Amino acid sequence: MMVHVKPAAAELIGTFVIVFAGSGAIMADVMSGGALGTVGVGLAFGLAFGVMILVFGPVSGAHFNPAISLVMLAVRGLPVRTMLIYVTAQILGALIAAFLLRELLGTVAMIGTPMPNRQIAAVAGIAPNLMILILEFIFTALVAGVVLSVTGDTHIRGPLAAVAVGAAIMLAMLVVGPLSGAGLNPARYLGPAAASGSLDFFLAYISAPIAGAFAGALLYRLVIDRRGV
Repeated sequence: MMVHVKPAAAELIGTFVIVFAGSGAIMADVMSGGALGTVGVGLAFGLAFGVMILVFGPVSGAHFNPAISLVMLAVRGLPVRTMLIYVTAQILGALIAAFLLRELLGTVAMIGTPMPNRQIAAVAGIAPNLMILILEFIFTALVAGVVLSVTGDTHIRGPLAAVAVGAAIMLAMLVVGPLSGAGLNPARYLGPAAASGSLDFFLAYISAPIAGAFAGALLYRLVIDRRGV
């Protein structure tokens, strides 16, 4: 059991920092009247992921996302026990971050809980749930493909891996942040949603990233991986 302590702590702390920084940026943007903007919020999430990957990558592999841990279980042989420990640590880290933000700043912007833009959905003639499913699926597939690429047989290693994943997260935030909130991560959704009591789109924000992560793994296997996953 002791062998899992440091990796679990790494996953908890890393996810905590990502949710605290990212959701905190969303809340700060609203409280300041839009001082950060979409670019600032995207940068906060991207930098948080990149820095945490640099710090904790050698310790736990730096998943920080239950969908990524599930993919690593399926395609990279991550032991079931390790996966369960990682997912528990990730959700706990997200919950601690979200409840701490609530104590500090209240429930501004629903503590950064991802939500669909109903006005855009109405103009586009698409149901909010369907918009979430499509966008979160596509962009989680992108992120998962990048993660598998930088942890597989490629030339991208070390700091470049952190930059690649952080950039993918930032890209997703910039493109779909204003549309679906760019959850892309069940833990990142669950923490703020539980703290704010905003669970209206629970199934969509949990299922789409998981399905998207496996689609990204398939894309990686078919297009990028020369060894097979």
